[in-house]
Amino acid sequence: LTQRVRGRARGWRGEHLAYGRFPYGHESPSLVPRLVSELRVLLRLRPTTLDYTIDSLRTIDRKVGRSGLPERSGDASLYAHLVAYAGETAVRAVLGTWQIVYNEEGEVFEANVLAPGGVVIRPWLEIANDAEEGGQWIAELMKRAIFVAGGRAAVVRASRSVARTVP
Repeated sequence: LTQRVRGRARGWRGEHLAYGRFPYGHESPSLVPRLVSELRVLLRLRPTTLDYTIDSLRTIDRKVGRSGLPERSGDASLYAHLVAYAGETAVRAVLGTWQIVYNEEGEVFEANVLAPGGVVIRPWLEIANDAEEGGQWIAELMKRAIFVAGGRAAVVRASRSVARTVP
């Protein structure tokens, strides 16, 4: 399921942080399997590594850090893949849905996760912040966001393999 929302960043001046970094628009949720599969190839990970857990996000953190990719985690070539994986991990942990937010011109500017209680997780923002801090903290940022949105049970779900691995 995907929720579409029209909105805008209040008080925002200048270019939105995610502008141009997530080019897939409203198709984003349906492209998650492809983006995750491509992420596995980009980071040279085994197929069983990406199981939508906090530990798999830690593996991604280590891989991004060791390969000199932290600065690339903020560019479009890797950013959309990281958002797709971190976001889908959150969707599964909090039993939420993707929420695609459009700006006033009808362009997509956020791919969020909406938890059942109405709490919004912004994987695109967590990853952008992580890139600015030098990388390697996606797992902890997402774990905190998952806890806020879904409580301890969601963190437990995110700590176990709750889905099939990506081919």
